[in-house]
Amino acid sequence: MDNATRKLCDTANYLAHNTQLKVMLTLRAVVGAVGLCLFGVLFKVQGTHLAFHSNARLLLLSHHIWVVLQAIANLLAHSFSLIYYAMNFTGPCEYMVSMAVTLLLKGPIAFTVYGQVWALAAMAVERCYATYSYHDYEESDSTLGKLLIGIQVH
Repeated sequence: MDNATRKLCDTANYLAHNTQLKVMLTLRAVVGAVGLCLFGVLFKVQGTHLAFHSNARLLLLSHHIWVVLQAIANLLAHSFSLIYYAMNFTGPCEYMVSMAVTLLLKGPIAFTVYGQVWALAAMAVERCYATYSYHDYEESDSTLGKLLIGIQVH
């Protein structure tokens, strides 16, 4: 084993036994679970009855969906890390995970962050359009909202 690999293994072993990291991962997992519960309450209380134009309602709902997906992704990734670091391995290199596992755990988190950013940008575009065409905007259908959601996902 070369020196660089040995340093990586030692770092992985250090992180796996670091109490501060375990506390932080636990807090992040708890925050994700609490966020999911609060969004469940919000969806139950609020439902689909929002006093917004249909475009704004669609875009706000898409933003809510991105936030819920991020909470789920965070909860799963941090729970996996906590469980994995709780295992007792014989060698320090066994605490390292493959790039595929890392991408599967961290990829959805990054993807949902960008989804939230694009949802907020789409809401800003929709609100600007509503402001500039306020004369006939309230009578329009939800085509703009559907188009902006399509652009978010694409």
